[in-house]
Amino acid sequence: MKFAIVQPAETKWEVVEAANLTDIYANIGGLDLPDHNVIAPPGCLPSGKGLAIVVNDFSLHVPPRLQRYFVIGRTLFGGNAVLYAFNEQGDSVDIDEVPVIIFMSLAGVEDAIAQNQIDRPEVRVNGQLTWQWPNKPQ
Repeated sequence: MKFAIVQPAETKWEVVEAANLTDIYANIGGLDLPDHNVIAPPGCLPSGKGLAIVVNDFSLHVPPRLQRYFVIGRTLFGGNAVLYAFNEQGDSVDIDEVPVIIFMSLAGVEDAIAQNQIDRPEVRVNGQLTWQWPNKPQ
């Protein structure tokens, strides 16, 4: 199956083949606590597929001077990641398109947020702001 790996410290992404998604984790590093998220549900990409990502669960809590970032759409991600596609039934399928990914420095991230090009990551509980990037978690 085809997956895409993202390595922002090397400012690159590439499509790779592997039997299973988890086979890729050890090869790129930084996915000790993998967190899966849907970026786009089926039908949102030109191919009709959905797009999901695996990143380290606490990648945005790494001190910014030690982390590298990338953006998909308006969403900021930190560290290495794996992208995979899925169909309407939820089955993983070959990824054959990768959305525009911008690799950014900390200054570039802050500038993009200030220009309303991307969203500042935050956590809200019952509408109350409890954390906002790049602050340390409480």
